This record gives sequence, C-alpha cells and structure tokens, in this order.
Amino acid sequence: MLELGYDGFSMNEWLGLFAPTGTPDAAIARVAEAARAGLADPTVRERHALLGAEIIGGTTAEFATFLAEQRTRISGLIRDNNITLDS
Repeated sequence: MLELGYDGFSMNEWLGLFAPTGTPDAAIARVAEAARAGLADPTVRERHALLGAEIIGGTTAEFATFLAEQRTRISGLIRDNNITLDS
C-alpha cells in the first residue's frame, strides 16, 4: 500500500463471529464458549499454526473493543489518505 502512496496503511487478516442484533445474550454466550473451546483444542491450534495463523480468542467484550479500534484506525487511514470508492 505504501508503494501506491497510502502512508501508514498496514492490516492483518482476522476472523470473528457475529450475530444479528437482538440475539439473546445466553445464545451469544453459548456460541462464544463453544468457539473458545474449539480454539483451545490442540489439533485446531496445530492446524492453524501450520497455516501461519495465530489464534487469539477472547471475550465478546474484548472483541467489541477490537472492532471499535479497527473501525477508528481504518476510518482514519481512509480519511487521511483521501481514499474513495473510485480511488
């Protein structure tokens, strides 16, 4: 991105689970716990490591904070570099 003139642009890929607005907290908690358990499985961790992926995991609150930080950072990069849909 720097070669294209977009200063300060760096991004890592990440994956997360999302649910529709209004999903009951209990359902979100069950899915989050199942995801944490799956990501803790040694076979899953080994497979991800072979692919060069780092499993971080965390709570739903930590993910919400991460999303807010990403939104702020990327919005700033877009604004500061005058990126538009037709760029």
